[in-house]
Amino acid sequence: MKKHSFEYFLNHIPKDEVSRAQSFVGDSIGIFQPKNYLFDVKVIPEEYQAVLLHGNTPAVKIGKKEYFCRKGSFLFIEPGMEVMVPRVENPPAGNFTTLLVKKELFEIISLEFTDRETLKHNGIMNQFSWYFKDAIERYKCELLNYGHSHPMMIHSLSIQIVCQLFRDMQVKTPQLFQKPGDESALIKKAIEYMHDLHNCSITLNEICGMLYISPSHFQRVFKYHTGISPYQYLIDIRIKRAKEMLSKNNHSLSEVASLCGFINQAHFSAVFKQRCGVSPSSYKKSIFNACAGWNN
Repeated sequence: MKKHSFEYFLNHIPKDEVSRAQSFVGDSIGIFQPKNYLFDVKVIPEEYQAVLLHGNTPAVKIGKKEYFCRKGSFLFIEPGMEVMVPRVENPPAGNFTTLLVKKELFEIISLEFTDRETLKHNGIMNQFSWYFKDAIERYKCELLNYGHSHPMMIHSLSIQIVCQLFRDMQVKTPQLFQKPGDESALIKKAIEYMHDLHNCSITLNEICGMLYISPSHFQRVFKYHTGISPYQYLIDIRIKRAKEMLSKNNHSLSEVASLCGFINQAHFSAVFKQRCGVSPSSYKKSIFNACAGWNN
């Protein structure tokens, strides 16, 4: 562990717990993965802090407010806020990651994201993203494999972690959606993504991850611009493509289902009939009969 970094935080933790915890410390970022929760220990961090919760966790008290956390979410804590985990019966094992960010780095990046040095936002955030977790893992790997041999690399990874923290906190930059056309450009990009990958198992989180936007906000914006949900829009793309393939009579129903991104033929048939009023086989037959009639 690098000396003289995050001393105030470490001094509030028993030395035996510090020695058992995994620690990855640079000049601006400290990552700690303890084995146990510290109950009834009051800590007032001097740095910005995010706690990623990987499993069941007891309540956490920040200031005078108690937060009941869920697996996969994270807590954001400002400097100077008192933090404590009240003691509980049958406590779970520690399964969390504590991220500490020095004020200097946090405030530089905050200026870019918000035009303000400080950010008032204590409490539970949404689910932390794969991108946030991956940025932390890459920082840990750098220190494990190379130590502090490449300071610029460590600084670069530190910036990426804090930027992703802001994105996971859904902090809007002053430029984001500032112009009326900005949302349209975002929706256009999402629609292009759906068209390109309609035959794959696309999830809402994948689309939002690609756009760096929260699922709830994306769904609201998408429906405002298109009148339907992203899922309904994707289904419409798949149904349209399925009709094109059925009209050519070159594929079986199971092949059409697979090539258009449906789970299986049964799923394809159910959705097609719900949307079109007839089954895929009946639609295919009607197209074939119509063509035969024209030829006669």
